[in-house]
Amino acid sequence: MITTMRSLLIPALTAALVSAAVADELPDAKPVPALQILPLPDDEAAVTWNGVELTRYRFGSDQRRTFWYPLIDPGSGRSVTRMGHPHDAVSHSHHNSLWISHHIVDGIDFWGDRGKAVGRILHDPAKVKYFDQGDDGSAGAGAEVATRWVRDEDGKTLLLEKRRFETAMPARTAGSW
Repeated sequence: MITTMRSLLIPALTAALVSAAVADELPDAKPVPALQILPLPDDEAAVTWNGVELTRYRFGSDQRRTFWYPLIDPGSGRSVTRMGHPHDAVSHSHHNSLWISHHIVDGIDFWGDRGKAVGRILHDPAKVKYFDQGDDGSAGAGAEVATRWVRDEDGKTLLLEKRRFETAMPARTAGSW
């Protein structure tokens, strides 16, 4: 009888003590938000929903412009965009999934990939602020970033841009994902 009580009492007391210790260590702990942005190596950040990646923001200086790829349909788990043109992915980065640009800025082409007067849109990693769902009252997860629109020929900055992107999930109804 004493052995049986001891075998029941010791685990119960241990669990109670551990629970109390964890509560004391993390009194202001917040739940993990459903929508998060996770900074990653190689100049990327993933937007996730309940741990599943929805898209990835790609901002490497080797790219012509920042872009999001893939864009995942949460219902099917499949990408609804592609990387590059199926017949010439190298010279068609304007087919890289989803991105924001303008054709001509101060005589420089930010849409095309080749030519004499082309430019790049560069993300400044030192000037980025990531936020998750609920941070500062936001409904989604995303980032505020600074970009420089630069002329390839001489590296001159033609435009400074402050960009904010946010991924939010629509209200769910019966039968939706």
